[in-house]
Amino acid sequence: MKRTVNRGYKVRIYPNGFQSNIFDQTFGCVRLIWNYSLMERKEIYSLYKDYPELYISHKYKTQADWKRDFQFLKNVDSQALATTQQELLSAYNNFYKKSHRFPVFKSKKNIKTSYTTHTTNNNIRIEDNMIKLPKIGWIKLKRKRKTLPSESIIKAATISKSPTGKYYVSLRLEFEQEVKVIDSLVTKSIGLDFSLNGFYVNSEGKKANYPMYLHLSLEKLAKYQRK
Repeated sequence: MKRTVNRGYKVRIYPNGFQSNIFDQTFGCVRLIWNYSLMERKEIYSLYKDYPELYISHKYKTQADWKRDFQFLKNVDSQALATTQQELLSAYNNFYKKSHRFPVFKSKKNIKTSYTTHTTNNNIRIEDNMIKLPKIGWIKLKRKRKTLPSESIIKAATISKSPTGKYYVSLRLEFEQEVKVIDSLVTKSIGLDFSLNGFYVNSEGKKANYPMYLHLSLEKLAKYQRK
């Protein structure tokens, strides 16, 4: 039996000077989109918090709208900008569910820098020892690395930069995996715990049939001694 599974795959990449510059520009642009989108949401809430109908009906700026205000955003991957806004929306939803804290502004001094882009029209793919990324082109991959599962599909890629200046790409893969079918007759499970006088005792109170060789030998020895 096969089923569709998703797995992560992280490997180091070696961009040239031009590609490193594009990566750094993209890191700054997604941070700008996050901060300005967060600022917009906070200002709209403070402005319309007493007017629920206006607050709900307000349409927030998309990454295309921000490009009209900041022309340099056109130089980076648009999927990365759109994904950043989706991540901010998810952060708000998680805050409303009380599972996460309220989203905060991203600082330029933060050592964690990354962005995520999604695959469209096979624009992210691996061939031999190279990987192709949107707006970047072909980049060298680490030679000694794990092989991808056969017939796996790259759904998204997250590019990150370590504090030491190393670049990595994390791929989200989708592929078919063989799954073992569990016997339908096996419907009950028990727990086992160690026991000094019985080796183990299960959750139903039953103990193991311990051989107790020494105890039996002592009984036989006492019997022979009496004779």
